[in-house]
Amino acid sequence: MSIDRVVEQIRTSVFSYKKLADRLAERPSERVRAMIYLKEIAAEYNLGTIEKFKNLLSFTLVKLYDDIDFSLPTGLDLERIVKENNVVFVPNHQSHADYLILSYVLFDRFKFIPLIAGGINLNIFPIGDLFRKSGCFFIRRSFNNNILYKLTLEAYISHLLSSGHAIEFFYEGGRSRSGRLLPPKYGMFQILIETHSQLDPAVRRPLLFIPISIVHEIVPEQGALTRELEGLSKKPESFTQLLRLYKFLFKRLGTVHIKVGRPVNYSEWVSERQHFAALSIRVRTQQVAHKCYREVGKGMVITPSSLLILILLNEPSGPLTISSIVDRAKPIVNYCEKFDIPLAASLRFGDLESALRNVMAIFLENGKLKEIRNQKLDQTFYTVEPDARIELLYSKNTILHHFLVPFFIHSIWINVFNGAIKTPEELREFLQERLEELKYELHLPTINELFYQSVDIVADCIGRRLRNIDDCFSLTPAEMYSIALRVAPFVNAFRHIYEGHYIAAITLRYLKNNSFDSEQFLKVSKEHFELERTHGRFIRYSESYAVPTIKNILGHFVSVGLVRPVSSAAVAAGAAGEEEREELAPVEIEVRKSNLYYVPSQRKVEEVITRYAKELTEALILNLRGPDIL
Repeated sequence: MSIDRVVEQIRTSVFSYKKLADRLAERPSERVRAMIYLKEIAAEYNLGTIEKFKNLLSFTLVKLYDDIDFSLPTGLDLERIVKENNVVFVPNHQSHADYLILSYVLFDRFKFIPLIAGGINLNIFPIGDLFRKSGCFFIRRSFNNNILYKLTLEAYISHLLSSGHAIEFFYEGGRSRSGRLLPPKYGMFQILIETHSQLDPAVRRPLLFIPISIVHEIVPEQGALTRELEGLSKKPESFTQLLRLYKFLFKRLGTVHIKVGRPVNYSEWVSERQHFAALSIRVRTQQVAHKCYREVGKGMVITPSSLLILILLNEPSGPLTISSIVDRAKPIVNYCEKFDIPLAASLRFGDLESALRNVMAIFLENGKLKEIRNQKLDQTFYTVEPDARIELLYSKNTILHHFLVPFFIHSIWINVFNGAIKTPEELREFLQERLEELKYELHLPTINELFYQSVDIVADCIGRRLRNIDDCFSLTPAEMYSIALRVAPFVNAFRHIYEGHYIAAITLRYLKNNSFDSEQFLKVSKEHFELERTHGRFIRYSESYAVPTIKNILGHFVSVGLVRPVSSAAVAAGAAGEEEREELAPVEIEVRKSNLYYVPSQRKVEEVITRYAKELTEALILNLRGPDIL
């Protein structure tokens, strides 16, 4: 069926959407342009095409992947839920393959395909037409100033909801370049919530958002994503790029893990939570989006590849034997089992060594790991190829947030031990500061989640529950030792992030007397990173420098006032003295135009540098000597 025929069928529904109808009543000349937008957007759902595409994917996916591990929450009847509700699937996004694999699984097992919001960049020959006929509708990346386009999109979403179609969109707004979960983009959430609220009650069903966690053992386009991390521009999708995809047919990509989460019932929240119903649409949207984001984070599966790379990248002493890798993996797997962190089936039920050997073979085939044979010891050692560290960091980053709480406990342990934290108030301030520091970097727990998870971990270590935060200061040396042993596997996991913070801080020292833009900040920080790697004391990991990470740290520095946007007055003042700089008030709208920053307090920068240097040194000492320093 042609796209013209599809548009004809849905036109009545779309153009009866009140906001669009009112606009066109006032400006009838815009009707033709709205029709053009609708043709650009609308999916052309064709069952015959979908069946053929499924058969093609059945052949292709078997060659690419060892398995597709799909799991639903216990007792969740997905077919019934989709029939009785307005369902919106909200997965994270690691690869372009996500569109295909998720649709394939849903159609193969449940005989339906959600209509998927795809970027207009994917509407290229020949896949654009195939995607459109397989249920993809295309959205422009930016349309804030195009009111007619926005209303046409809203009208189309309203049509899909009123027709009972399941919908899917990637809540991050694009693929993660680093492996870390990205915070949610609110646009599609808000459009869905607003249009749902305006549906005729006769066709309106409860609105459910279903979070889905997708984890690839090996991301097909990981190399290209890594080049973007290193600062190269993203290449636009093209037919030439598609021709290069054939090479993946000769690579092993391991298993794809798809974990469906519990639905977030927006309609139930509105009807049963008075405080939520009283909020503005904007605030409701943000709360729902972040709930989905946290649920996706909780569902990210620990895979054999992410576990292996976590261990190898964290190891400061060099190559490891397979027995050493397994020894390091066991306490991490035990921690995950004890605290309900999802594990791949091969780690839960299979032989741990076999699972790790299997993914190690894939990385060796792909040239990312190196095998070193020691004839004298009659042992084989494994290590990461130096130029593959940033690329493999992707696998580590997919699971890093699961271990944030034990890392925080480790940081608290050091600061209580050395006397830097003496009171509950100082402990709370420390935790708040750390959360603020990492909010641009990682999927973070809420304060309550952080507290209760910490209490559970400490209780498991010492055999008793803490009554309140004051009890942290009455732990015995034996209890402190037990806690240190439990969190030891996670001591190095976050070091590369803090090394990045240290590099960014010493960059401010260099730039302190002049205004600078983000590009200059990246250039100078790269120079300092290379210098510190060669001659410094604190930088141990080459993956400590990545363009998105350094940009995130700059954002953190701005949020805490260590760096300020430059106002017109500040630009005119040039390199003002420190006291004068403190008086210059930033003008936010001018920052967006000029993208210029300045350092208001040299003293505060030096304090931050000193703190990072001290913490990196103490973490290194603990790593070398272990908890026996007690």
